[in-house]
Amino acid sequence: MRAASTRLRPLDAYRKDKMAEPVIITVAITGALPRKKDNPAVPVTPTEQIESTHEAYEAGASLVHIHVRNPDESPSSAPDLYAKVQEGVRKHCPGMIVQFSTGGRGREQSARGAMLHLKPDMASLATGSVNFPASVYENRPTLSKGWQKRCWKMGSSRKSRCSISRCSTTRRVS
Repeated sequence: MRAASTRLRPLDAYRKDKMAEPVIITVAITGALPRKKDNPAVPVTPTEQIESTHEAYEAGASLVHIHVRNPDESPSSAPDLYAKVQEGVRKHCPGMIVQFSTGGRGREQSARGAMLHLKPDMASLATGSVNFPASVYENRPTLSKGWQKRCWKMGSSRKSRCSISRCSTTRRVS
């Protein structure tokens, strides 16, 4: 028999204590590659992406990582598509943090930062190349540094949040 001081706390008490801690729930509603043939529920049009993001927002998500698609559902870097999704998220999900993907799977390296002039709250920035089973997505140091400088010039802070292979240039969200 355990002593009283080492008893496990009931799960409800643990949850109540943890609920007081603020968290950021991130949703990546589309991902880089899935298409409708892979999963009919994948939102690929700006309207579908806005609706899916709003559902996640209503469920508690506070940050959306956005990939956009061409009409054939292939990955896109088109600024007009990013603008449509960002505008809808800002309208229907007030206060939600918007992060654009600048990832390289399926997109031309020269076009991947074309939407940064839209000034999202965040933009993903892979600081190195990534090897996949059938391809490599290359991120030369000059490319990453160039985007980082561009974001800073547009008002992002120089603070970065990094994980193993991803780095996001951020601005203060209050």
